[in-house]
Parts: sequence; structure tokens; C-alpha cells
Amino acid sequence: MMRYYSSAATLVSAIQSAVDWYQIGPRMKERRVLPRMMLRSLAGFTIFFAFSSIAKAQAPLEKMRLAYSAIGGSQASAWVPYEAGIFRKHGLDVELLYVGGGGRAAQVVQSGEVPIGVFTGGAVINSNLAGGDLVMIASSMNVMTFVVMARPEIKRTEDLKGKKIGVSRFGSATDFGLRYAEEKWAGETPA
Repeated sequence: MMRYYSSAATLVSAIQSAVDWYQIGPRMKERRVLPRMMLRSLAGFTIFFAFSSIAKAQAPLEKMRLAYSAIGGSQASAWVPYEAGIFRKHGLDVELLYVGGGGRAAQVVQSGEVPIGVFTGGAVINSNLAGGDLVMIASSMNVMTFVVMARPEIKRTEDLKGKKIGVSRFGSATDFGLRYAEEKWAGETPA
């Protein structure tokens, strides 16, 4: 039967009782008595692990705010560990904050309101070009995941000349993606 002990003194006395029982148990003559040093070591390790698990269970979670910039699969690196309880398992009480657009999310992180955010590399580059001091730790995407939606009469990139194209927000991933595509299109030769 397993017993749970709430205080260290109770735990120590329970271990000492187990040691005493083993040394003067009902069949003492039939078995060898463990050396006292080995039993003390066992008691020491048990107390150490009990205290470390108690301390870990009672340690307050470190509060942290994390900004994410879109509602989509690109933000899974924030939502999956949050929903799976991985942040809590590692001692973090994370508050997820939605800030629409990578540029705005970068501004919130740059302001110091939130220490970390999930947004595109373009937002980090734009922020640093404007005098910011953001650091990109990792990226979850290495390709552009955008498509251009257009009216039926637009069949080729040349048909976009002189037209207006919308993006979600200046400095956002859609803005960066469109500027990147525009550079690629400029290098194409018309068929």
C-alpha cells in the first residue's frame, strides 16, 4: 500500500521505520541485514527525490506573455505547446495575445510589453531597418505560402500592371510576400 506524506518529518520517520523493520523484521535470522550505510544512502536518495518533486510541484509558474500575429497554421508553434500543456510542464504560465499582423506584433515586442512573439522574418527585418533591435530565434516556414487571387480577366503577371493589389497590412507577411513575388515577376520574360 502506497502512502503519501505531507511533511518532511513524517517522510523521514516513515523511512526510518522501514529501515528498522528491515533490520529487525520477522525473519531476521533467515536473511542478511543490509549494511547500515546502504540503507542510509537509500533514505537520503528517497528524501532528495521527494523534496525535489515537492519543490517542483509547489514552485509557482513563471508568467509570460507571447504575441502571435495570425490565425492559422503558421502560428502552431505557439498554440500546440499551449494546448498540450507543455509550457506548464516546463514551469511557464503563458498568456497568448493576438496582435493582427506581423508588423504590429513586432512593434508590441519592440515596446517591451511582450517579451516574445511569433511573426514573420520580414517583420523583424523591417523593424531593425527602422532602428529596432529584434532578434529572430527560429522560423517554422522556409517557403512563401501565399497565392494571388485575381479577377478572371487577369491571366498573367503582366495583366497586373497598373492594377491595385491588396495586402492585409503594410509590413505584414502578405506585404512582404507580394514584394518578394513582384521582384521575381520583374525578372521573368513575357511569353
